[in-house]
Amino acid sequence: MKITYLHIYGFGKWQNFELDLHSGNFPVMLGDNEAGKSTLRKFLLFMLFGLTPKQREYFQPKTGGPIGGRMELLMESGKKVMVERVHDRHNGAAVCRLPNGEERDESYLASLIGMERASYEAIFSFEASDLTDIHHMEQQDLGETLLNIGLTGSAQIKDTEKKLDQQLAGLFKPHGKKPLINRRLEKINQSAKELREMEQEEGSYQQLKEEQRKLQAKMEELREKKASVQKVLFRQQRLLQVKDLVTAYHQHANAAEAYPENFPVDGKERLAAIKEQLLPLESERQLIEETLQETEQKLAELQAQQFPEASRDKLEALIGEIPSVEDVIRNNDNLNERVRQLEHRLTRELEDLAIDLSLDELDIYDFPFYLEEEWNQAAKQKESLENEGERLVDQERQLSSEETHAKQRHAALEEALLSEQTYRDYIIDLEAYEQRQRFESRKDRDVLSTMLEKRSQQAKRVFSLTAGLSAAGLLASWLLSSIPIAIFAGLMLLGGFYIYKQSSADMPDSENNPTGSYLSQEEYQAVRNKVDRHEEALYQLKRMHEERQRLAAERMKTDEQAQTLSSRRERLDQILQRHRTRYPFLSNVECGHWFKLYHALKPLKEKYRGYQAAKKEIDTIEQELRSYRAKAERFLKEIGWEWIDNQISALLSELSYINDQNKEIKSKLQQYENQKEELQDKLKQVHTRMIPYAKERQALLEQGGVDTEQEFLQIAVFVATAREHRKKQKELQQQLAATLKQNDVQEYRVFEAFPDYQQLERDKIEQQKMQEQLEAEQEDIRQQLADIHSRLAQLEGAEQFSYKRYQLQTERDELREEAREWAVLQAAYQLLSRTKEIYQHSYLPEVLDRATGWFDKLTNGQYKRVYFHPEEGKLQIEAASGWNFDASELSRGTADQLYIALRLSLSAVLSRKERLPFFIDDAFVHFDHTRTSVMMEILDEMSKHHQVFLFTTRKELAEEAKESRAIQLADQITGEFA
Repeated sequence: MKITYLHIYGFGKWQNFELDLHSGNFPVMLGDNEAGKSTLRKFLLFMLFGLTPKQREYFQPKTGGPIGGRMELLMESGKKVMVERVHDRHNGAAVCRLPNGEERDESYLASLIGMERASYEAIFSFEASDLTDIHHMEQQDLGETLLNIGLTGSAQIKDTEKKLDQQLAGLFKPHGKKPLINRRLEKINQSAKELREMEQEEGSYQQLKEEQRKLQAKMEELREKKASVQKVLFRQQRLLQVKDLVTAYHQHANAAEAYPENFPVDGKERLAAIKEQLLPLESERQLIEETLQETEQKLAELQAQQFPEASRDKLEALIGEIPSVEDVIRNNDNLNERVRQLEHRLTRELEDLAIDLSLDELDIYDFPFYLEEEWNQAAKQKESLENEGERLVDQERQLSSEETHAKQRHAALEEALLSEQTYRDYIIDLEAYEQRQRFESRKDRDVLSTMLEKRSQQAKRVFSLTAGLSAAGLLASWLLSSIPIAIFAGLMLLGGFYIYKQSSADMPDSENNPTGSYLSQEEYQAVRNKVDRHEEALYQLKRMHEERQRLAAERMKTDEQAQTLSSRRERLDQILQRHRTRYPFLSNVECGHWFKLYHALKPLKEKYRGYQAAKKEIDTIEQELRSYRAKAERFLKEIGWEWIDNQISALLSELSYINDQNKEIKSKLQQYENQKEELQDKLKQVHTRMIPYAKERQALLEQGGVDTEQEFLQIAVFVATAREHRKKQKELQQQLAATLKQNDVQEYRVFEAFPDYQQLERDKIEQQKMQEQLEAEQEDIRQQLADIHSRLAQLEGAEQFSYKRYQLQTERDELREEAREWAVLQAAYQLLSRTKEIYQHSYLPEVLDRATGWFDKLTNGQYKRVYFHPEEGKLQIEAASGWNFDASELSRGTADQLYIALRLSLSAVLSRKERLPFFIDDAFVHFDHTRTSVMMEILDEMSKHHQVFLFTTRKELAEEAKESRAIQLADQITGEFA
């Protein structure tokens, strides 16, 4: 779908605004703040989806006029649809006009769009304020968006699912007792048990009931046949009763068909009345025409004596200019003095400004009203950028200090760590010491200590001797370069160590003689302190890792802010250079002084305009004097008047004399002209009074189908007779319509042809015979039912048996209805759950893959994956460095780019079904120049398949987009601000 044309009758500040969008697929709406961009976007949404009456009144134009407009849509099939929507027409509903002239209602437009407004805005329309939603987006939110858009009309699907679950739980639970169906089943089982006990006593009861049911069914069948026969019989009797009326109706109808129906009523009398009114008017017209002829003859004689009309006009113009000519001569001297004074004053004020600008150059430059704001904003923006730069420098200094401190702290903590082997040994020693302490509390500590000490000393002596011999052997092998001696020394050392360990292993187990550490209390405390410091350092390192992650994120934000600041400085420099190019005298003036300079140059420009106006006025005055003299001399020559004096005063006197003669002739001409006009007016009035009568006479002749009055009078005699027959026919038709039913009239075609009453009599006799036969059969079955009923009454006996059967059947019927309701709800719930699962698993991965590609392109490869956390469901971003971030940790500009990537991927996946126009309102305010260029390339590519509307204040966006068409809104507004 493409919007090719729009016309706003009135909407907010837009009034009587037309826009042709046939060329291009990427219109860029440019305008400053308050230029009406957002209002124009809301108008497009209003035309597609409408607004409530209260919302429409908000956009009432201040200058009055209707709210609404029209818009042409070009569908992908090539069909064009013109949509018009006006506030006070059709209750604000749209009217769709097709090329063949056919009109359709609001539902037709909805079928073309294919989705609701909420779904449309979730995909194809967003603005800068929507970009903050990325910080709160979760997997479930994006999945629900896919489902709601994929299933038309499911905006409240969550509420529906919750409501279905509650209703199912209230009806039935497999192991419940309180739900309605559970209680019903329990009650039915109890009633069925009681009824079976009662039915065992009645063996033939069911057989009689079945026979009763069959007879009742046959009785009902006979009753229906009898009712059908009676219905046909009654219809035939009614038609036979009105036989005389039907006969008279067709006689009058045949008599009335021979005469025209459209002959005027009372035509003869009306024609005579018209002729009576026309006769005096024709006599009055003839008298007026004779008097008018005499007046025109006298006017011709006076006009021959008068100057030609062109000469008279010239004379009047020359006489009228005489007083102003004298004033012009006096004003000429005053203006010359004023011009000299203005020139001297302007030259002195320009010299006081001390800028490279002369009086002649002042005429070249314009200083429009918006230039003041642009120069003021440039100065403020420069000051803001300087402050922002200082803030970033301070922030960079503080961040570097924190990073240095973190590195130093990290190194100190790593130095404080024990080796893994040392840590394990310390843990073993501490556990052994604590085990030994527990053992000594239960046994004689002194005896055990002595025994263990002796064995330990013995083992140590053996190990020390072995170690000494091994050391001597190793020294000897080194001195003698003998490998066997070194091997023997090593084996000796291993043997001594084995004896030492075996001695330790021969000690009793922990129950009687636990293996314990030989640490002293002081040694134990020292080891415990080392282990505690090691574990504390591990905890601090974990905290330090999280801190370094935070600093990395802060560093990334700072770099992005610095890049954004650099882009803003470049844009400001471009703006300043553009103004210096347009106004070269600004080259040596600081930007901060431009605002004051504007207020100095603006009044100088106004004074210069007054100076120019005075000079032009002098030239005009001199030209007027020369022109007047030339016109007067040409006039005298034209009328053949002799003139030899060169003084202008004599020329004026001569013109006054000629004017007096002309006035006398003019007065007489005016008198006869007035008389002629009065006669013409009277003649027109007579003609006007005659026209209605002439038209009415002609209308009567045309209605009667004749050309002359004689033919009209002849036909009038025959028509009177035909109308009497037609009147009788209508009276009989009304009587028949009141007597017969509509079905009787249609079936027997009473008004179209005369019915066959003989056949109708034969059919009536056959229906009566059939009715008597059915009544006899009914009487026979009625007797049989009475006998069966008597026998059943005897079997049922007590009232309790019948009531119990009725109660059981009622309960089963209610259970059947409740079970049917539960089955419907269960099927709906399962279908809804399955639909959600299919949509989320089918489309969500594709949306994230597309978003990853666009986000990677927008950030120049800084982020390589967009995904949802598998457990928490939050939106995660994986950077090229390997770090993972939440969406809330991104900078404002990067978060905006992520949101736009998601919105574009969502539209790309779902637009395979509907390719609707895309509306983007100032969504790139936090993008730097590089990312803006990339974004415009993406939109260029999108515009090949979608129509894209971009509303922005930035002119450079339109220049960067190859396929775009810039539309300057400031030049389009004709109404007041909303």
